[in-house]
Parts: sequence; C-alpha cells; structure tokens
Amino acid sequence: MAQARSRKRRIGMQIAEHATGIVASLLFLAPIVWTVLSAFKPAQESRQPPLPPWPTTGFSVENYATLNTFGDGLWLPAQNSIYVSVMTVVLSVIVSVLAGYGFSRFRFPLKNLLFVLILSTIMIPFQSILTPIFLV
Repeated sequence: MAQARSRKRRIGMQIAEHATGIVASLLFLAPIVWTVLSAFKPAQESRQPPLPPWPTTGFSVENYATLNTFGDGLWLPAQNSIYVSVMTVVLSVIVSVLAGYGFSRFRFPLKNLLFVLILSTIMIPFQSILTPIFLV
C-alpha cells in the first residue's frame, strides 16, 4: 500500500517536472518563433499591431529582397562573417592543439604558472573585457 502511494507520488512528480519543462521550453522558444514568423510578413502587415504573430495575408520574402538592395546587399557581409568565423575556429584549434601537446609532453620552467595563467584567461568572460577594448 505504501509502495503504491510512493509510486503514484513519483509518477505525479515526473508529470509535474515534464509539464514545467515543456512550459519553460515554450516560453524560451516563443520569441524565436515570433521573430521568424515576423520576418515573413508582408511590409503592409508588419506595420499593423503585432497580434496575431503569424502572417494573415500569406508568407512573403519581399523583406529579404529589399534587404538585398541596401548597401552591399545581404550576401557580401554574410560571406565576410562566415570567412572570419571559419578562420578564427581553424586558427584557434591549431594553436590549442599545439599548446595542449606542448603542455602534456614537455617539461619547461614555469610550466604550472603559465598553465594557470592560460586557465585564468579562460575563466574571465569575454564580455567583461570587450568594453575596455573599444574605449582605447
């Protein structure tokens, strides 16, 4: 009898945990879905009140066509961003692999101090360093 109650209580807790997780996930995903749906609204409809969030007159890609006519368009900045991202990742991986190999295989003076310094730079969030970089 006591086992049946604890089993029901455990199942009830699992249902409550899953329901809470689903609700939290929906709350986190709602702004992303809203943004994607708003991107495909026609220009006239995007100037109206935001509810409902989905396009009522149909989906449109005219916003992206308009975006491509401004300045350099959409693709050149996107290509530049992809190039910088890929090169940053490749160089970071190469340097990290070589440094990791050096730390694991070789003994050299102040190895532990240098390792602690490298780890401490990883522990400082980049956002806290970002503002002083642009103030100089």
